[in-house]
Amino acid sequence: MNHPAPVSPARRWALARRLALMGVAAAVVAAPAVASAATPANLLLDSASPEYNLITVKRADGGAVTTRPSLFNQNITPAGQALYSPAAAFCIDLDHPIDEGINYSVLLSDATDDPALAGPAYRQVTWLVDNAPQLIANSVNKPLEAGAIQVAIWQLVAGASQASDVTNDTQLNSRVAALRTLAAAGRVAGPITITSSVATACSTATVPLALTGTPGTTATVAVSAGTAQLSAPSVTFDANGAASVSLSGAAPGTVSVTATAAGTRLVRAGRTSPTAALPQDTVHVRPITYTSTASVAITNCAAPAPGTPGAPTTPVVNPTVNPPVTIDACIKTKLGVDVKAPKSVLAGSKITVELTARNSGTVTADNSVLRFRIPAGFSLVMRPSKAAVSGGVVSIRVGDMAPGSVRRASIMLRADRNISGGRRHSATITAECGANRTGAAVTQVRVLPGPRQPAVTG
Repeated sequence: MNHPAPVSPARRWALARRLALMGVAAAVVAAPAVASAATPANLLLDSASPEYNLITVKRADGGAVTTRPSLFNQNITPAGQALYSPAAAFCIDLDHPIDEGINYSVLLSDATDDPALAGPAYRQVTWLVDNAPQLIANSVNKPLEAGAIQVAIWQLVAGASQASDVTNDTQLNSRVAALRTLAAAGRVAGPITITSSVATACSTATVPLALTGTPGTTATVAVSAGTAQLSAPSVTFDANGAASVSLSGAAPGTVSVTATAAGTRLVRAGRTSPTAALPQDTVHVRPITYTSTASVAITNCAAPAPGTPGAPTTPVVNPTVNPPVTIDACIKTKLGVDVKAPKSVLAGSKITVELTARNSGTVTADNSVLRFRIPAGFSLVMRPSKAAVSGGVVSIRVGDMAPGSVRRASIMLRADRNISGGRRHSATITAECGANRTGAAVTQVRVLPGPRQPAVTG
């Protein structure tokens, strides 16, 4: 990275000239325009560590840059706000130098100031910066990991070559390619919504709530007003960005359910003028919380007491004229069950499996039971409050299901850290007069990223 150790002003200009000779067009390459809403701030580069070896990086437009890619440790003080130190920062600039121990005036901007920071390439940059501390901490070669993250970011947004030999270091190039694959599959939580299909419901009803969010990410759900029970405390959004929970056992009044997702926003610390020579543009992440709330008016729909208008009447049976009829054989019910689970998950992560049982027949399915078998390599984290677990099977008694009725349940599982490949989630619905009906879904478990062993040469 273009960051020499602290030097005198005279040496700094000499250094800038050397950088230009090595392919860095210092002070002559215009910076992207910065939106007027950006926040003025002071930036101090405390150190560049861990720092990789001196390497040559190919540029996409020809030429090369000689630099030491690394993680930046910065102190940032926005105007009128308190100082903060990002857990990780990297440069998004191959054209300008930066020095340690110097206070720079910069402008802080995010996607609200510059929509380009919300684009596909910057979403991958956000994932890399957000996960950099853990990736580096878990690596057996921390300078290599930090250097590979920086080169991957340069490839994404700073004009580095997309060639597999982007640098003159084969070991570094190999790790850059692996990180690009992880970043492409990585997900960063974004805005979410939660909605109810009905505005009013009976206190005895089960109300489904639909959620939308970033595929592969999770959100927590909780009752924020009123009294009710939720089928699960959290959801994982499927490949279409959809998820659901159900609300039941509600007391009369307004019940509100709030969904919350913890995300990160990318912040660029850029030069204050397109013609400024210093410093390099850098990026870091700040936490952001997304919330959405849905409300349902709950009413008491209990039948009126006998003798009051609208009360149900008890038919009078004349045993002589209308003798009781005994039915010896029950009518078969028509049941079905759907299973929804994430298409893929990283080993060691949690997922939510959504079960939906339906009675599409014309008769009530008495004493219905929904059973879910926990797949091998997964452990149970959360189940419905009245569910029983035995022999790896979660049994949920859903009771009598009237024609056209639907019952939903959510089960949270955790994938073991040492598994990979496809895992089948299956559920069965049974009733007294119905044959078993089974539904299933498959989740592909991705190998947990681990440290890459340095190549042995020589």
